[in-house]
Amino acid sequence: MKRGGFTLIEILIVISLVAVLMVFLLPRARRSNAVSLEAQAQALSGTVNQAITNRLLQDPTKTPLEVVRDELRLPPASAPWPSLYTPYPGGYSFDCSPGAFLNPAVEWPAAPPGTVCIVDIDKSGEKHRVVTYVKGHAKSHYVNGSLVAK
Repeated sequence: MKRGGFTLIEILIVISLVAVLMVFLLPRARRSNAVSLEAQAQALSGTVNQAITNRLLQDPTKTPLEVVRDELRLPPASAPWPSLYTPYPGGYSFDCSPGAFLNPAVEWPAAPPGTVCIVDIDKSGEKHRVVTYVKGHAKSHYVNGSLVAK
């Protein structure tokens, strides 16, 4: 009388096939996650820059420093900076990672986990740029939505 079921050899073959597939598929999944984070960092950089620019257009008497520090109340940013990025000498740096909302034209969401967002303002308080990068990929960063180095 023959019983239904799988033999030990058949089960081991299936387990080894699944293991081989995982060896090939997991690195691809990790790479696609990194690419997704890079795209989100780039989009965030452009969104924050556009939001600050919108506020400056709404009230031309304001400077970027007044908008970021006084109206949006962003916290100061601290190093480490990406290796290819240098803040404005004597300027101001603010952390825009938490997100902000002032009005519908001046808002952005919180940065995804592992993404750093910095609003950099020059010493005079007149010029600004938004820098984003993904931690661990600090050799590439985005300024105002554009890739600076890879």
